[in-house]
Amino acid sequence: MIRPTRHNTPRRASIKTTEVSVIVATYRGASRIGRTLESLAEQSLSPDKFEIIIVANGPNDGTRDVLQTFCRAHPQLTVRWLETPHASAASARNLGVGAAAGTYATFLDDDDWISPTFLESLLDLAGPGHVVLAPFRDFGGVETSRLPFDNYITKSIYQNASGAVSFRALPSAASANSGKLAPVAMLRTARFDPELRSGEDVAFWSEILAFHRPRLMTVSPETRAVYNRHVREESVSRTDDPQFVHDRFAVIERLHQLSARYPEMAAPLGALARSQAIHLGHWITKHPESEPEIRDIARRSTPPFPYSALNGSYARRLVIAYAFSPFVDTSATVVSRRLHEWRVPVDVVTQDMKNVRSTDADSTVLSEEWVGAVMRVPGAATFTHWKNIEKFCVDGLERVETRERNRGTYDSVYSRAMWPAAHVLGALLKLRHPEVHWIAEFSDPLLVDSSGKLRESEIPESAVFDEIEMALRAQGLERRVNRNLWEWVEDIAYALADEIVYTNENQQTYMEGLLSERSPSLAERPDRKTTIARHPTLPRHFYEIQQSSYALQPGRVHIGYFGVFYPSRGVGDLTSALLQLPESVRRKICLHIFTNDQDAVALGIDETLRRSVEVNPYVSYLEFLELSTHFDWLLVADARAAAHHGINPYLPSKYSDYVGSGSKIWALVEPGSSLSRLDVDMRSSLGDVEAAAQFLRRLAGESQRQGAAQPA
Repeated sequence: MIRPTRHNTPRRASIKTTEVSVIVATYRGASRIGRTLESLAEQSLSPDKFEIIIVANGPNDGTRDVLQTFCRAHPQLTVRWLETPHASAASARNLGVGAAAGTYATFLDDDDWISPTFLESLLDLAGPGHVVLAPFRDFGGVETSRLPFDNYITKSIYQNASGAVSFRALPSAASANSGKLAPVAMLRTARFDPELRSGEDVAFWSEILAFHRPRLMTVSPETRAVYNRHVREESVSRTDDPQFVHDRFAVIERLHQLSARYPEMAAPLGALARSQAIHLGHWITKHPESEPEIRDIARRSTPPFPYSALNGSYARRLVIAYAFSPFVDTSATVVSRRLHEWRVPVDVVTQDMKNVRSTDADSTVLSEEWVGAVMRVPGAATFTHWKNIEKFCVDGLERVETRERNRGTYDSVYSRAMWPAAHVLGALLKLRHPEVHWIAEFSDPLLVDSSGKLRESEIPESAVFDEIEMALRAQGLERRVNRNLWEWVEDIAYALADEIVYTNENQQTYMEGLLSERSPSLAERPDRKTTIARHPTLPRHFYEIQQSSYALQPGRVHIGYFGVFYPSRGVGDLTSALLQLPESVRRKICLHIFTNDQDAVALGIDETLRRSVEVNPYVSYLEFLELSTHFDWLLVADARAAAHHGINPYLPSKYSDYVGSGSKIWALVEPGSSLSRLDVDMRSSLGDVEAAAQFLRRLAGESQRQGAAQPA
């Protein structure tokens, strides 16, 4: 039990038990506390059923004189005065709880006031295992432009005003210190932390609610019981004191500690931790120079940090990623790597892909540090089915516009396509908000596939198609209207995007060459920026997150190949080269293939290579990163494209993954390709089986010499 450090009673010397103790912590409150006290004098609850405990913390500024005058004017009230020399609201509240003579207690700040029915209405619902909640009405200062009851605490209370609810259903019950009535015996099982200047209420009430799990009783609006909260610009939550940042992290850590102790309460405690992260996001908006330090602290935090809440509170870029984690898709992985490369907070609109892709929950770690809200559109994922594409665009647009109504229009939009729906939604958003900077990335050419064939899929009658076409005509963009989805999606990106991103120079040359042939006016847009951005390579620590149990036999040269097999891309050169080698040489080489269709690939491997080639199913992306560090060589192969494209426009994304592994890279390249110009440890031409065989002999010889040099 907390003992008061000093106890003075202006009117009465004796202390008697009562129903309710009203605890008012005040710091230099002489100019504010008058209204607070008058609201207590106006209570409908009989004066003999409650006491008022004023706890002054800090220097005397005349508050006690104000209280003396109040007591003389209201002799029917029981008023007690406590003092603590510590300028700490937490210390003052601890002192008040320790001195309370009531069965129940409520807290009242010295610049707030309560409605006349407040104490009586809350006491009517009180009980040994109850915490009673009242709605908040905000007034004064910076909140005058907002409706008085338009705050998240009041909204959640009104949503649960039908009776008793649990902490799980109403986590906001721990979001404020005031507006509650709770048993004093319950309050004395926890303490407000004096080390916190803000957030001490969240830490205190979270511990109370997680441990006791009381019934949360919400007062009915008909009672007119309201806590009137004065929102001041100089309040602690709006301060420029860096202590505010420290307090947010301290509270998040406390909430995670409580989650570990009470795992069944993890959901509401997690919601409160996310609220603290949102406060940090608002701080960064006001103090952008503090972002690197805050993110550094977040990375070093012991508990998992709620990045989504932090990022979503101030993200100014929207990413349209039709495929996104946790779904397993190359495009999803590249987008995640792109986000980590940018190092700016983003919100994401994406498609639910469970009908076509499996999931990998661990893959979210690639971009979680920078992702805020993820707006996932339900429905069937598709490349070409227009009705599903249109649904994604309409539903996605609705989600984005709803979010923008609450937080303002995004500054920029980024979309990435192989999945064409991403660019269609990007075009719609650009048309609705011409001031927004739209970045459209092409992972590969859309109109022509890897075998050189024209992709075709006709767009039926469609409101989305008509809206975009009408806007293009209104802008005076003369173009041949083609309802082929693949050509149309390329064209609208060239027509409307402020920036086009390619993964390599050959891709730009090839795609813009086709564009010049079909639409010279689009190809010559002078205001459009063009960027070459190779697939990003992740920092080294991502290669150390997940340990692989895949075993590599000592004494052999191990070559790893990770990728999907296509008619134009595979490891045929290497298996053909292995067949040229004698068995004594092959025994020193092992090619490890990790692919999507293990059985089909294994059937295509010559029986004599069974000891030299191991075919495995795909592993998760994080396991792949770690596993790639153990191979002697990693094999990457160009697609065969120049013969039918005139130029090879493709760059394997695996190359960028391999670069971060530290292992040596062997590239099978088509002359003139982008891969042929990149830095690798060994380069051989596609189709040159003899060169590959010679290199394998060299590797086998080096392996033999290294083995002979090993001590017995």
